[in-house]
Parts: sequence; C-alpha cells; structure tokens
Amino acid sequence: MSAIADIIGVVQQSNSTEGVTIHPPKLVNGVPSLDGFSEQGTKLGQLDLMLWQYTQGLIDNVQSARQSGGLLNNQQLVDVVGGITGDIEGAQEAAALAQKLKGAIDQTFGVGSVVGRFTDSIFSGDIIGAISGLLSGRTWRYDQYQLATNYSYHVLGKDIGDTTHASDELVIEACKWCIDRLGVFINGARTLYAFINPLKDGLYTNRPGSPMEYMILVNENPFITIDQARVNAAYNVVRTYMPNVHVPGNWKGTIGVYDRELVALAKQGYGNYYNNLAALKQEVASGNTGVLNSTESTGSNVIVYVVIAIVIIFLIILIVRK
Repeated sequence: MSAIADIIGVVQQSNSTEGVTIHPPKLVNGVPSLDGFSEQGTKLGQLDLMLWQYTQGLIDNVQSARQSGGLLNNQQLVDVVGGITGDIEGAQEAAALAQKLKGAIDQTFGVGSVVGRFTDSIFSGDIIGAISGLLSGRTWRYDQYQLATNYSYHVLGKDIGDTTHASDELVIEACKWCIDRLGVFINGARTLYAFINPLKDGLYTNRPGSPMEYMILVNENPFITIDQARVNAAYNVVRTYMPNVHVPGNWKGTIGVYDRELVALAKQGYGNYYNNLAALKQEVASGNTGVLNSTESTGSNVIVYVVIAIVIIFLIILIVRK
C-alpha cells in the first residue's frame, strides 16, 4: 500500500464548521492545560506540549530577530533557515551567516557561557532533541505516522508505504518541518489536513480545508493555535504550495510563513560583517561555514560587540519589567 493510500478510501460525510463555537483553552502559567483531555498523562500529551513550546519559541525568536535588526542568534532560527526547502535566493548564504554568529559567540565566550545561553532562546531547537527521549519504537498514534508518511511522500519524494513503515523519528522530523513552514502547532495529519482536506478517522471528508477547520480542533486539543492572523498565514502557505495531488516531492518547494523574512533578516543583520555575499558564496561552495578563525578576527569583534550590546539591552528590559 502506498503512503497516500492510507488517507484515500471511502469519503466520509461530515458536518461543516457553521455554528461551531471555538472554546479557548484553559491556561496554567500561560501554558494550555490538558486537564480533561484524553492525552493528559500520556506520551502524546508530552509530545504536544513540547511541540507547542517549539511553536511558541519560533514565534518569540522571530520577533527577537526583528527587534535585534536581523541577528538570528539562537539555534532554532539557525535550524529553521538551514531547513528551508523552497527556492529562495540567498537562503544558503543566510544559513551560513546564522551559523557563523553561533560560532563567534561560542568561540569568544565559550560553549554554554552565560552570553551563549542568553542568546539561545529557552524554546530552542533542543526541544526537538528532547522529544527523542520519549521514543519507544512505536510511540505515537496512527495520526502521527500518517503525517510522517505524507511528509516523506510530498516533501522528501519517498514513498515508504503505509504508516507501519514510518518511524518515530520521522514523525518528529515531519512535525518540525510543518511548524517551521506554517508557524502554527502541527502534531499529526489531522491538524495539517484541516487546511487541505479535513480528515475524519484517517479518511478525507467532503469539505475543503480552511482556517476555521483548523481552529475548531482546539476543542479537542488545547495546543491548537487560535491566533487568527497566524492561522490565516499558515492557510495561505498551504493553499499556495501544498496541493492535495499525488506527486512525489510536490511540497518540497514550500516557502514558509517566515522563510523569506528570515533570509532577509540574516542578510541585514550580518551586512556589516560581509560587504557583499560574494565572499560568503565562495566559503559556502568550499564548505567553510564553521567557526570563525583568526583571520576573521576584525569581523568577529564587530559581531561580538553587537551581541554584547543586545544582551545588555535585553537585560535592562528584563530588569525594568521586574
């Protein structure tokens, strides 16, 4: 059975979203509560919490990059830019620029230093690594493996067969790619296909996807994004780049909600370090995108001074808020 065959089958009849009320989730210390939901106390509940944290971290880090004039100074944004699959001019150079700042920080202040930790958001790419601690072979439900098979087919261009061939690790990779591109919480096929062709019991319904189809899922999962602007932006990306047609790799060219902006921010933020991208292109071509070396000390100092200034500003803001 092909990856796509999992979600074809008999079309399910289902009601529209008309008249459905969205119930905002109960928050405990700013975090949606699973109290009363079936995932409470389960590994899937832990996965959802971590994916929600990752999603919130992405939003916070993008805002931080905007305020800092383009410094993609945490590992999550480095990974997001590095994972861009759409054809955006300068994306490869932007990823290398972002990685170089990380190298400059670690080289100057030491890996794990106060400054290094400060410039890494608490909601960093490490959350995805932390999820691996939950894995136990077949950890998730059908919905998560269904997302993984479709990610493999539509993004990677590989038909791995039915959901029994999707690994736990592929589920995490699929969720991360969807969140990075859409900027909203995605934890399985049902949340993604709410934008495309809503699913019921793993089968297509007879209605088109929409922002509302996604947001009403908050009545079943408190981690669903209900920010209308963000959900609309995600829907526009899906509608533009992710058609529901059976073509291997046809989603690979997806340009995410923040992809173009992050590439532009990276170029802006490191414009003082590189007068133009020609030198960086040569470095990328030669594979030299690691930690800054001694011949780059002048540029490194500029970056370090900028980082120190930003850290001081942020610390002042934190003190004032207290």
